[in-house]
Amino acid sequence: MRSRAVILILLLFGLSLSPMVSSDSTISTSTTWSGNVVLSGNVTVDSSSTLVLEPGTVVDAKTYWLQIDGILEATDSIFMTTETSTSLGSTGAGLWGGISVSSSGSTVLSNVSISGAESALEVHGDATIHESITISSSYIGFDIGSSGVVDAENVTMTTIDIQAVVNHGTLSIETGLFTNTATGILSTMSLTANDVSFFNTGVAIDIVSGSADVEGLGLENVSVGVGSDSGAATMISSIYGQHVALVIDGTDADDLTVTNALLSGERLLWGTMDSITISDTNFTQESPGRAVLDLRCLVDCGLDHVYVHNADVGMDVDGPGTTTITNSAIHADQIGLRASGTGLLRVEGSVLTANETALSISSLDSEISNSTISLNNGIGPAASLLEGNHEWNTVEITKPYSSLDTASIGLEAWYSTIESTSLTTNGFAYGAELEDTSLHADVGSFINGKSRGLHAIDSHIAIHSLTTTAQEYGVVLGESTTAHFAEWTANLHNTPLLLEDESSAYIREFTPLNTAQGSSDAIGDGTLLYGGPTTSSISTTASGYLYETLVSFVDVNNQPIQATSHAYGFTSTADSNGIASLPLLASGTMVEVLFNGQGVSTELFGNQQGQSVQIITLPEGDWNLPASSTVVLGARPDGQPHQLNGDLTFGSNAHLKLIDTTLVVAPSSTVDLGTSGTLTGDNGILNASSLVLSVQATLVSEGQGLEIQSPVQWSCSQLQSVTNVRFMSSISLAPLCEVEMVGGQASEAITIGSGASFSLISSLNIEVLDKGIPVEGATVIVGGQTVQTDSSGTTMAQTTARSVDSQGDIQEGIKTVTMQIGSFTEFYAWNSQQSTSHTFMASTVPTGTISSWLILEETWSPYRLEGDLTIGQTTRMTVN
Repeated sequence: MRSRAVILILLLFGLSLSPMVSSDSTISTSTTWSGNVVLSGNVTVDSSSTLVLEPGTVVDAKTYWLQIDGILEATDSIFMTTETSTSLGSTGAGLWGGISVSSSGSTVLSNVSISGAESALEVHGDATIHESITISSSYIGFDIGSSGVVDAENVTMTTIDIQAVVNHGTLSIETGLFTNTATGILSTMSLTANDVSFFNTGVAIDIVSGSADVEGLGLENVSVGVGSDSGAATMISSIYGQHVALVIDGTDADDLTVTNALLSGERLLWGTMDSITISDTNFTQESPGRAVLDLRCLVDCGLDHVYVHNADVGMDVDGPGTTTITNSAIHADQIGLRASGTGLLRVEGSVLTANETALSISSLDSEISNSTISLNNGIGPAASLLEGNHEWNTVEITKPYSSLDTASIGLEAWYSTIESTSLTTNGFAYGAELEDTSLHADVGSFINGKSRGLHAIDSHIAIHSLTTTAQEYGVVLGESTTAHFAEWTANLHNTPLLLEDESSAYIREFTPLNTAQGSSDAIGDGTLLYGGPTTSSISTTASGYLYETLVSFVDVNNQPIQATSHAYGFTSTADSNGIASLPLLASGTMVEVLFNGQGVSTELFGNQQGQSVQIITLPEGDWNLPASSTVVLGARPDGQPHQLNGDLTFGSNAHLKLIDTTLVVAPSSTVDLGTSGTLTGDNGILNASSLVLSVQATLVSEGQGLEIQSPVQWSCSQLQSVTNVRFMSSISLAPLCEVEMVGGQASEAITIGSGASFSLISSLNIEVLDKGIPVEGATVIVGGQTVQTDSSGTTMAQTTARSVDSQGDIQEGIKTVTMQIGSFTEFYAWNSQQSTSHTFMASTVPTGTISSWLILEETWSPYRLEGDLTIGQTTRMTVN
């Protein structure tokens, strides 16, 4: 606390000369100043007194200060100093202490000017400013303590060296103009401001804590417009600005809202934040450089009606949170929106446009609906996906068509899962390029290009209604890709379908139109099963025609039921009369039929009338599966397991399939596969107190596998081979029974009879990639095995993870896997008790001088640099 003297010298009472105050003094009675007042010491107005400055009063403070413990009233007055600074380049700030209002004091100012002060107006009590206040050439303009309350209108501050406003209390400003200030307003408590503008300012508004409500904010030649820290609740609305380096510093923000803005500058948003909302905002980037919006979202971040123009990179998104963009548009040169991390990106009703890539997503998940992804020119890809789960509903990927375009790509996806109600690419030489990707869509349209509409490698495609138009090939499937199309209209192709590398296509209704004369509608080394017009020209390695055939379905009482049938990936549900049309081969098709999670697997024949299927249901007690029957238990509508309150016995060659369900058998009951029964599981679980296998009884694991949560008693007379079954309980082998299992799990107790044995062979499938491209010839060492990757970048190693025989129970543990390419080495610790797969990344960084933007994605890491790399002067390298 500044020291205060207690002396007041009054000058020549009654004379018309300007008063002179000399030495430190205290005003203890109400006093009026007028004319020119020159301080010769520090002045204190005590708590019982009022100091009034009449209009026209000029106070020359020299090097002193005013302390207001009582009341200060000033109208049309000036506080200044005639002192000058000897410091080189000084603005004349800090030459006198300024006005300090203590917690017991108050002031009412009207049309007041303060200059040359340290803290022009320091307030711990109350301050009311009418009409206007002008503060210039000071270190600090307003310095408001935690108990201070300031209500000001028409505030003008210029040439403030440190902080125009430091607010630790309550501040209300109605119209403010801040020019040439290092920092505008810093607030930690309560701020309300209307129509405030900042020119040539470092940081305009910095909300450290507390609350802030700013309506009407002008920014010009400002480094940072708004900052809001953790714990601060900040609302900024109606913003206009230009030449702003960074509008919003969102670092640590968790409650920041910005709305109704028209801005231009370098960047709109930057920082790592919990929560932020930006709406009704237009931003134009004035010169190319960093991303206009660059945010790492930790919890929930939203943009609504945000429009970005003339951007180099429109938006960078990262972090584990959810970023939502609605009703917005981003127009960029290089990249419209780039997203990575572990969070979720939501885009709705928006347009993303760029010249190189409009949307790039790496690792994180996305939900995009009613949106357009556009490429102005360039080759794209317009949209690029690398890993993640993506729900895209009514998404259009477009580019102006050019007959000279032979290279552009609409959608490129690696290691991704895409679910869509409607997905369209239009105008690209290659509509969609998918690798190791799953695409499921209600409607897919890949139209108006040069080369291929849809190209899938080692992927699974399921589209209910597909349209391809005007490409050399409508669909190309490679490397064992499987595709299911309920309806496909293929128009204006040289060849609608090309199958490569033993891929398979199942098309329920195939309608090729205007195929090039002399060309087939389908060619290649693969399998095609199709329905629709019988006039299609098919030249694939294997093919078959699917007849739409009516089949009836009944229960055990021969009453019609609305059963669901599955054939070749197509689902058909019977009508109220128990009738459904199924796509069937004339030579026979195995069909799985379910009703309330119970059903059968049976063979039906195409173009054959009068076929009927009766559904077998679980009985109340013991269940004896008929010989040679195939019964299916699927997921129940209520999601609960199937319950059997009795023994389950398999007849000769009886077969039970558990698909996406669990069968729980009563604790006092057993499951006996007999001498030749088969139990198959695809995400199926058997839970019983005892499972008995003998002679040729078989366990089969498909898809997501079979899990046995039951003690197993196994007797056999010759080697039994099992693949990928998960045994979660004990196994007991009868004498001379030998079991060999490849893959799966068997970690519980295993007991054996004389001459019996059990072995678990675990497999490690290895893939080596260079930015997604297979690496051939990489050396992989597992234990004592040395193998090399093939042309597809893959290889496999096996080991006996567990061996139980007369010599004992021997179990392997962690094995070190080493991958080498030249001097580059990577390691992986494999728990050999379980079969698994592992992908080594061995991505190369280009050497020499690069002339285009180099992006190193986390998904392809680690990278190896095998020579010098120079980033060109006008080029950039980004490490995500």
